Amino acid sequence: MRVLEAVKQDFSPEATLLSLMDTFRKMVNDCIRIGLEENKTSMKSLSLVSYSYLKRYDVKSYYRLCAISRAAGILSNYRKSLRKKVRRKCVKKPYCTKRMLTTCYQIKIENGNLLLPQGVVIRLNDYVLRKIKGTAIRSVTVSSGTVSICNAKEVDVIQCNGVLGIDMNYENITFSDTLGDIKHLPMADIADAKIRYRKIKSHFRRSDVRIRKEIFGKYGKLQADKTHSEIHKFTSRIIKHAKKNQLAVVMEEELKDIRKLFQKGNGQGVDFRFKLNSWARGEARRQLEYKGKREGVMVVMISARGTSAKCSICGNKTFPEENRMLYCPNCKTRIDRDENAAINIRNRGLEKIFSARFKPVGLSVEAVRGNPVKKLPTEVILRADDSHSSQIMT
Repeated sequence: MRVLEAVKQDFSPEATLLSLMDTFRKMVNDCIRIGLEENKTSMKSLSLVSYSYLKRYDVKSYYRLCAISRAAGILSNYRKSLRKKVRRKCVKKPYCTKRMLTTCYQIKIENGNLLLPQGVVIRLNDYVLRKIKGTAIRSVTVSSGTVSICNAKEVDVIQCNGVLGIDMNYENITFSDTLGDIKHLPMADIADAKIRYRKIKSHFRRSDVRIRKEIFGKYGKLQADKTHSEIHKFTSRIIKHAKKNQLAVVMEEELKDIRKLFQKGNGQGVDFRFKLNSWARGEARRQLEYKGKREGVMVVMISARGTSAKCSICGNKTFPEENRMLYCPNCKTRIDRDENAAINIRNRGLEKIFSARFKPVGLSVEAVRGNPVKKLPTEVILRADDSHSSQIMT
């Protein structure tokens, strides 16, 4: 299986590279403008109407093609947003404001340097060189402060012998596997960091939009870095455990419209809504998916309906108690609600994965013909294959 992975590195671009990035941004905006005027969205149709216009820019043809490709992707997303009637009024015409540079042609790595067309040279650090070693580089994207390298490699898929079910909530990640292990990975540090940075930003009183934006961006980046760092630790630990024990990872599908449950006017406090709306469930799911593909671990999604409310032992409805405990009146069981959900997810994953792998497959001669309809008195005898019966009897 081929897996794509992106590796990012911070760097300071030179003046010539900044000028080239600004030119690329202008080409993308020209392609977007032409695509909107000519009503062209696909890569082929957009290139036919815009490539001749881009010849006025003194750049390699590789960058013209990549600018058209970039604009085609932006226009495609713009068309999709317009189809959503609810958000149609909020959709603005696309326009690139930040400098960028994307290429998938003539990419070389020599002596620890990344070489791009038109004499662009970027020094790579040891971490990036170690990550891209032995892989095929597909594309490179350069922004004003970072360079992202997309590479591909072949990975052998692990034959799973069990299942690991994961239940995620705001304060912890709970997983249960077929080996009998149930563990809680606490995420309290992420919650505390978000609340702390929120209080710091609430003390800002200066009525200066520029400074407010700068300060809020600073603490927002600190919060995002803390969140991503902690989630990376937990997801790496889960995937490592699954790969070591040959387990498939099972998670709940993304819950739709969950933000509507925590909106202003629902009778909930401001702090409670902030905690639930800042829950990084999508980031944890994204990391588990791409890390699972990178390590050859199967990642399966199941429906989230009833995973927390049903008893993991008898399947009946449970009733909540104090301290996040559940009580089942049918089997008289008291269990932690996170553990109960993780076990239910694990059991559903077992049914979905192994029932699909071991479906009964009959021989071609075992097909049963249709029963006669007109001759009702005739006795019907189903045909069966007895090629193996004589071997069993002897």
